[in-house]
Amino acid sequence: MSYAIPFSSLSVVPGRPRLFAMISTLRSREYTTHAVRSLLETTLIRSEDRIVIVNNDDPSLPPLPYHPKLEILHNSAPLGFAENGNLMIDNAARGGYDLYLLNNDIIFSTNWLAPLVSRENAIVLPTCNQDIQYAGTVVTPSAGQVNSMLMLAPSMHLETYLDAPYLFQAIADAHRRTAEGYKGFVTSPYFCVKIPLSVIERVGKFDTTFGKAGGEDYDYSLRAWLAGFPTDRALQSLVLHFWGRSTWNASTATSHVTEYDPTYDRGFVHVFKEKWGELVYKLIMNTDQSVFAAHPEAHDALSALDIPRMLRTLKAKEVAIKIA
Repeated sequence: MSYAIPFSSLSVVPGRPRLFAMISTLRSREYTTHAVRSLLETTLIRSEDRIVIVNNDDPSLPPLPYHPKLEILHNSAPLGFAENGNLMIDNAARGGYDLYLLNNDIIFSTNWLAPLVSRENAIVLPTCNQDIQYAGTVVTPSAGQVNSMLMLAPSMHLETYLDAPYLFQAIADAHRRTAEGYKGFVTSPYFCVKIPLSVIERVGKFDTTFGKAGGEDYDYSLRAWLAGFPTDRALQSLVLHFWGRSTWNASTATSHVTEYDPTYDRGFVHVFKEKWGELVYKLIMNTDQSVFAAHPEAHDALSALDIPRMLRTLKAKEVAIKIA
């Protein structure tokens, strides 16, 4: 569920100190070096910023590019996404940072950060190849020969990017020249997300009861909406997301297994239904708009872009906004 945000509603403010926190796992370790390198190559790290690589469960991290601000946090025992996220939320709250919580299966483009900084008092994510697909080619005209090609598809593998990494940056540059503004979403997966300090202070931490499959990101966005903070997609910001390599599809970087594991989210579904109720579950997880037939007032709220009122109408019981 999404909607356009008028450009006149956008605000540009000086960015607060930033905590960039990337979670690396043993199963997806092949991606970490490339993700960190692209982050450092495309991001102006200021003296007041921090970069933290959370080594969740890898006995020895792969070699990482050097940067004087780079910190490595080794977990004494493996933690889930919500628990790792909460460690970084605590760090951001104590230090007064906007938190940029990052998967390690991402390649960043040269303009990924600025559109996220410019949107304040909202949870913001970049656009990625699950949202929009491109094809880039390098051709020798005299020979009529295609020298290299990169196609952005929803599910990709590291080796595909490594065959022509420069083409992704060219695609991102072309995309930036045609995209503008932001698009609002009721919820969105947090593969690469800015959670401003203002949101952290009001919404707090992730709910850790969802289990390994996630769901805490959708829950967080819904709680943020109830607190008055939307979830937006920055249309000019483009990253390459390999999708699932840090979670359910994290076999190897060169694996061509792309099937979704249907058993992965069973526990998450139960917890979400119990917390938010059947109507919100159907609408958010199944995009089943038949719920509006019995609740036209909820549809009226959605039409007015009043997402908090829509949620209050549909949810089965009170949900605590802040988790301390």
